[in-house]
Amino acid sequence: MNVSRKRVIISLIWKFLERMGSQLSTFLLGIILARILSPSEYGTVSLITVFISIATVFVQGGFNTALIQRADASEEDYSSVLYFSLGVAGLLYGLLFLCAPLIARFYGIPSLSPIVRVLALVLIPGAFNSIQVAYVTKRMEFHKLFISNLAAVIISGGLGILLASLGFGPWAIVAQQLGTQLVVCLVLLFISEWKPKLYFSMTSIRRLIPFGSRVLMSNLLVTVFLNVRTLIIGRVYSPEELAFFNRGKTFPATVMDAVNGTIQSVMLPAYSSVQDQKQQLLSMLRRSVRVSCYVIFPCLLGLAAVAEPFIRFVLTEKWIAAVPFLQVFAVGYLTQPIQMATNQALKASGRSDLSLRIEIYRKISEAVLLAAAIAFGPIMIAWSTVAASLTACVVSAPIVRRYLGYGYRAQLADILPPLLLSAAMFGAVYALTRFSGLGSLLCLLVSIPLGAMLYVGLSLLSRNRELRYLMAMIRKKKRNE
Repeated sequence: MNVSRKRVIISLIWKFLERMGSQLSTFLLGIILARILSPSEYGTVSLITVFISIATVFVQGGFNTALIQRADASEEDYSSVLYFSLGVAGLLYGLLFLCAPLIARFYGIPSLSPIVRVLALVLIPGAFNSIQVAYVTKRMEFHKLFISNLAAVIISGGLGILLASLGFGPWAIVAQQLGTQLVVCLVLLFISEWKPKLYFSMTSIRRLIPFGSRVLMSNLLVTVFLNVRTLIIGRVYSPEELAFFNRGKTFPATVMDAVNGTIQSVMLPAYSSVQDQKQQLLSMLRRSVRVSCYVIFPCLLGLAAVAEPFIRFVLTEKWIAAVPFLQVFAVGYLTQPIQMATNQALKASGRSDLSLRIEIYRKISEAVLLAAAIAFGPIMIAWSTVAASLTACVVSAPIVRRYLGYGYRAQLADILPPLLLSAAMFGAVYALTRFSGLGSLLCLLVSIPLGAMLYVGLSLLSRNRELRYLMAMIRKKKRNE
């Protein structure tokens, strides 16, 4: 399927709307629940996310990405993968159901056992959802994801807020997460053209296994290492400290997912359409990196600059201990745009083995750094993720240069301009929040517009090409309307 530039731009707009709508709704929902619930109640649910997340990786098995990447994926492939994934989900749910008392005993919290057994049900609709998302993503029908995710956030969010207000504690979060998966499945079932057929082929599964298995291993490594910190902090320290760690991570992760996740979700099928045209693939890759960095760097560093008044105003004083975690993770996520873009380009080229190799190198460094940080507390565990991200950039650079033609100088040339502009903006905004003496709300109302104007102003002075590119896109869209 040949993907035109116009279609990519339209898909980016819809994907951006879907991500921003979903992320904004989830963001507001998280704020409301955090103001109602205590850090301890939030931390209790977070303790078991590691087990659910790992199980989810096995349920999807890398097949959803394989379906997107494969140019000739058939109806038989989609249905076969669906039933295979549902079978795996059922087996893993049974395993988690049986192991729930052991998990509760591991943390020393008996009330975790029923929570594990109910929350693990998300695996079933999650298996169905992964195939639906693969289908609409391959066809770049992102408006359907927009509708389904927005409906899920509104319905499940309302349920979560109601239960939290009635005093159900962590069960409010469980209901909200399970409800989200169910609503997305049901909505996509009605609005998507794809419906499961009553046939299954092991030939389809075997054909997708070589690519999918490498994606599975790569995703498994990422998921285990993303969640192993949750396991360690929850076991060695306390649910409250885990809640501060996760809440501080949530805000930068939300910004990253809304902006960079939007771009890279669209770029995987776009890269796949030109996987045999190396020069065009490299051009698309570099444009993706430059636009991602230009948009995401000021968002992350701006968030780090206003972290303290932001947390005080949005989550109240009881969450103030999340401030340093927010700042650390905001810095750590600066490496994500280039890592995600090159990873998607390698997958689209059919080189998921290289993506897996990079993840293995990265996880080895993460394991070493994490082991060294455990004894020094949760904040040092957070800093270990930043060091691991920087290490990953260094390790993956030779592979990216050799197989994508994206060398060191080109990478540096693409990320350095927005990084310098964002750093200058950060310094000015942080000084204002630190020394102005303004109240939290007034500080946010002053510093956020100031930071945005300063960033755009510096971009104009330096004649930044990505600002000109984005402005040209906006003008072109207005002319077409």
